[in-house]
Amino acid sequence: MLTGNLYTIKNEQGIPLLKLYHSAVMPEKRGYRDHHHAEFEIGLIKAGTGIYKVKDKEYPIEKGDIFLFSTDEHHCITEISGSEEMLIMNIQFAPRLVWSQKGLFDTDLLKIFLERRSTFSNRLKSSDDITRRVASLMLEAEDEFSNARPHHEIMVKIKLISILTELSRSLADVISETEIGAKSASFEKMSGTMDFIDNNISKDLSLSELAEIAGMNKTYFSTLFKKLNGMSPWDYITVKRIDLARRLLAESDKNILEIAMLCGFNNTANFNRAFRNVTGKTPKEIRSSQSVK
Repeated sequence: MLTGNLYTIKNEQGIPLLKLYHSAVMPEKRGYRDHHHAEFEIGLIKAGTGIYKVKDKEYPIEKGDIFLFSTDEHHCITEISGSEEMLIMNIQFAPRLVWSQKGLFDTDLLKIFLERRSTFSNRLKSSDDITRRVASLMLEAEDEFSNARPHHEIMVKIKLISILTELSRSLADVISETEIGAKSASFEKMSGTMDFIDNNISKDLSLSELAEIAGMNKTYFSTLFKKLNGMSPWDYITVKRIDLARRLLAESDKNILEIAMLCGFNNTANFNRAFRNVTGKTPKEIRSSQSVK
């Protein structure tokens, strides 16, 4: 459950490229449900204990821990123990906030999300020095947002780069040496193509059309897209369509079929299947939970 303010940094098209928000979860045991998104996520546990399940791994959760999730990485809190609710501060950001020419720096800082060795752990323990440094930078980013001083968005981006630099330095032994192997001009074409996807998410989109906009052949476009974003073009499109569907479920009284059509799905069966794959719930369950609040 979202609690408090939602802070965002948006691009010229009004698409959020970075979100900082808090969520609260009451103590309970919950069945595992798939949940993933098109952004990288850094989550700071401010209160509570429990269990995080990520693929075939389970991690204990303690106050002060930080969890790192890549795009398309399924994760779920399956238990909040004790009597205290769990409070989490999340920073979610689009990969292109960093790798595009209009972004911050380059792909090397994203390797902790894109190029991991088998020894990588999603959990940074509260007792580790790197965890305390990253937590401090996250809180400083929150302070910039909440006080909204001049140039605060620039400062938030600087805090993010500092976080990624700290992670890259301290966790170098779990980062692969694989290189992206593309020129910055290709990055900018890719960024423009992603703007096109975001602005036409409810329309029919084809791989040929997207590759042509990027000035690449279909195979290279698909390969580079996944290297830069951690997920395939079609997975990205599906997640973004479900993001739109969730907003429509919350903000409109349209029925499920209408929302499915508005989000680029030609029938409710495909829509429901994709919705559950992305969120772990059905559209009806999401709408019911929102109506209770």
